[in-house]
Amino acid sequence: MKILLQLLLAFVCSGAYAQGSAFRFRFFNEQTGIRVIPEHMMVTSKANGDTAYKVEQGQVAANGTVTLPIPDGRYDVTVIAHGYEAMSTWLEVKQQTLNVNFRLVNKERVRELAPEYLRSIHRPDAVVITGFVIDDATGLPLSNVTVKAADGSASAVSDSGGLYRLILPLPTNKTELTGRDVLHFAQEGYTTEQRSHFDLWPDGDMILNIRMKQGAGSHSETIVTKREIHHELYEP
Repeated sequence: MKILLQLLLAFVCSGAYAQGSAFRFRFFNEQTGIRVIPEHMMVTSKANGDTAYKVEQGQVAANGTVTLPIPDGRYDVTVIAHGYEAMSTWLEVKQQTLNVNFRLVNKERVRELAPEYLRSIHRPDAVVITGFVIDDATGLPLSNVTVKAADGSASAVSDSGGLYRLILPLPTNKTELTGRDVLHFAQEGYTTEQRSHFDLWPDGDMILNIRMKQGAGSHSETIVTKREIHHELYEP
């Protein structure tokens, strides 16, 4: 099974240096990308062990974010959320403004993404592509998102929980390769997302979660920038 997600790190920091130190923490399910509201988060100074911040559940915004002004220094951070493994990491603050994403690991695997379930729906003539579509601003699932292959060979719609499943037929000749490995995720009022250059193989499956931003236009990402075909074209 191939999981087309960003590398699952304990946390990911991105941002630019600025005057003052502000951290925007975002919490979400590492399997689905859906926002999580933790029960509490502790930020403790490494220098003296004092608690710098204790964030309770009611202080986290509905989209699973909280912003804290943190003085320069080194800190241990622990996040506790019901149904998820506790997560701990550390941060070094040096007059910077950063986004910190916590990918929380839930204790039970989502059935539709479990390896055994995906194997049960494998097809020798297709690749199963599945995942969740999330509103980037709210962190909540997006329903009725249309998912289409660029060549029109397959389409699907996300359900009320944001889950979609696309059965993408394998190409039977080189001509059919064009546009087969390009997917469009579209909904009115949102920027269309495009993902391209992923492998196609018999009895295959890929997990591809998508975050969509409100707006117009389109945004594209290449999943594999350089690859070789290691399997033969499917022959019916």
